[in-house]
Amino acid sequence: MLNESWNLFRRPDITIVATVTKWDTATVMTVVDSVKTITLKVYDMSMSPLPHRLDGATIALSKNYGLTKTLNFHSVPELKYTSADYETDKLNLVGITNPELGVQNVKWFDVFDFQEGDEFHYVDWDSYLMFGGSASERKYIIKILKRENFTDSIRYTVDTESLLKYKQNVSSDYVTTYNRYQGTNVVYENHEFDREPGTLVFNEDSTVLYATSNFGFNGWGQTETYYNENNCWKKPRIIDDACNFSTFARGRGEILSSAGCWSDQAYSESRQVYYRKGTESWGVPLVLTGIRDVEGQQAVDVYPNPVSDDLFVYVTGFSKSCTFELLDAQGRLVQQTSLNVQNNHLNLHGLNSGLYFYRIMSDNEQIKTGRIIKKG
Repeated sequence: MLNESWNLFRRPDITIVATVTKWDTATVMTVVDSVKTITLKVYDMSMSPLPHRLDGATIALSKNYGLTKTLNFHSVPELKYTSADYETDKLNLVGITNPELGVQNVKWFDVFDFQEGDEFHYVDWDSYLMFGGSASERKYIIKILKRENFTDSIRYTVDTESLLKYKQNVSSDYVTTYNRYQGTNVVYENHEFDREPGTLVFNEDSTVLYATSNFGFNGWGQTETYYNENNCWKKPRIIDDACNFSTFARGRGEILSSAGCWSDQAYSESRQVYYRKGTESWGVPLVLTGIRDVEGQQAVDVYPNPVSDDLFVYVTGFSKSCTFELLDAQGRLVQQTSLNVQNNHLNLHGLNSGLYFYRIMSDNEQIKTGRIIKKG
């Protein structure tokens, strides 16, 4: 009923009261529906108003579709664990599966939905020089020539053009090789990827039963592990193989992947830098006409900007080592990192949001300066 109230959450130091403040009609999933708006008020132990991020927050309840706007109750009344990953505190209904309305789950074949004439450009980096191994940079272009659909797979005939720069060890020179060939790529079903976000996947590992919660935001994936301990569910923060990740996009395939840890300077990375699908395109196309890239050519790139937590610094063509220095708006040095490889990964997670300035130094000379915006 309108103005009906109840205790949504209660603890000795805090009480959250929910009240139906509005009862009206609204369009939900293209259908006009009856919707109740529930407003939250937060009080302290003496039931006096308490300043809190949830005070005034609203929840929307639809007659036919349930909660259309709600909270992430993992973080009510506050976050118990600090997460290194993006985790929203508010949720809005954007799609349902039965019937299919609104936004739908991106599946494996949606990701690899290519058409004849589509074109994708990539740059791959590998560096194991710190361990006496090799290093390489591979630029390549894939063009879709033919698509064949099967019950459980899609087969593509592709034209691949590549330019490889390879270094046997730290003391050897780079050798550049150009190649072009045609071949086939087969995309098979991937049932694990096709699961709905938030679906629990149970596995049996020896005597330990565990479940993994798989979900993604803007293409990024995350896995959390739950342990059944002392007959109650606990949710510790577990980072397993944290240096490996993959990012996928609808109709573009795998657009970013990384393996190995930047901290010990032994890792590999693959990044999609350009694509063209019909009249749609993005990025800067590669040009690989024979051996076109001139070895020793100096280049510096700092991206993305604005940046959330992960900043990449690409340097090439410098005979001496480089250093990346980050300064705050007052000119104070807040981070200094040696750039020992071509593509360097810097973690800015601990920095406050705002404007920062950077400079890249080589042999006490300033070779590049700029500014970046750190997002919250």
